[in-house]
Amino acid sequence: MEKTLNLLMGRQVSSPQLQALGVALDSTEFKQRPAVIIKKGRLFCQRCGFQAPRTDYALPDKSYYCPACLAWGRLTTTMSLYSIPEANDFKKYSQDLLEKKTRLSLWQKKAAKELLQTVKRKQERLLWAVTGAGKTEMLFEALNFALLNQQRVCLATPRVDVYNELYPRLCQAFPKVKSSLLYQNSGQEYTYT
Repeated sequence: MEKTLNLLMGRQVSSPQLQALGVALDSTEFKQRPAVIIKKGRLFCQRCGFQAPRTDYALPDKSYYCPACLAWGRLTTTMSLYSIPEANDFKKYSQDLLEKKTRLSLWQKKAAKELLQTVKRKQERLLWAVTGAGKTEMLFEALNFALLNQQRVCLATPRVDVYNELYPRLCQAFPKVKSSLLYQNSGQEYTYT
C-alpha cells in the first residue's frame, strides 16, 4: 500500500483510477477537489486546464465532461480528483549532476543564463527558437540547478516524436537522475521520479 501511495504523490487521479490501483478512497492522506467545474457558464477541467462553453459538452444526466483529456479517462462535473501532497522525497545530491557539458554560442549562453535566473526566481519564461537552435542544451544548467535543489522537473511537449528525441539526450546529460518518459502508449509505468 505504501508503494502505491508513493506512486500517487504529486498526481491527480480520478476515483476509477484509484480503484484500478486497488486504493480505497477512505485514506485520510488524499486531498479531494472537483474534477470539472462550471463558472459563468463555462466548463473548466481541473486536470488538463481545458475551457469551453458548457453547452458543448453536456451529457444526458445533465452533467458535463472534458473532451480534451478523454485518453486519461473521462472526467465529469460529478467526479472528483484525488491527490497526495508532494513529499519531495528525492535524493539530495552534493555534486554537479550534469555530466554532458555542451559548448554554447554567445547567444545560447545568454539565453541559458536567463533560464537559470528564471528557475532560481521561480518565474516563468518562454524560450522560443527554431528547430536545432540548441534549446535542450540551453536548459541543462537550469535543470541541473533545479535537481540539485530537490525540485521536481517536467518537460512537456505536444508531439511524441519530440519526447522520443529529447529523452535519450536528457538521460545522457543527467545519468544519475532517475527519470520517466510518459505519454499515452509509451510503455513506461508512472514512477516517482
